[in-house]
Amino acid sequence: MSSVRSLLTSSATWTSMLFLFLKFVLGTASFVLVSVLGPLSLGFIAVPLYYDQPDVFVGITGVVQVETLPDALGVAVVGFLLLVVSLHVFNLAARLSGRIAKALLAPGDLRPV
Repeated sequence: MSSVRSLLTSSATWTSMLFLFLKFVLGTASFVLVSVLGPLSLGFIAVPLYYDQPDVFVGITGVVQVETLPDALGVAVVGFLLLVVSLHVFNLAARLSGRIAKALLAPGDLRPV
C-alpha cells in the first residue's frame, strides 16, 4: 500500500501524465499541419503540370482562375514558399515537443518504489 501511495504522491507521476496529455495535443496538431500544409504546397507546386487540361478548374470559384502559364508558375512559386514555411513550422513543432519532454521528464523526484 505504501508503494501505491508513494507512486500517487510522486511529482514524477503527475508530470509524466501531463507530458502524455501535451504530447497527444501536440501530436494531433502536428498531424493536422502535416496533412494540410504538405499536400496543399505540393498541389500548388504541381499546378503548371495540369492547369491547361480540359475539364480541370484551377483557382478559387468566383474569385480567381489560373488559365495561363505565368499564372500557373506564380502559383507554383507560392507553393514552394508555402513548402519552405511548412518545413519551418514542422521543425518548430518538433523543437517544442523536445523542450516539453526535457522540462517534464527531467530526472528529479524519481524514487524507487
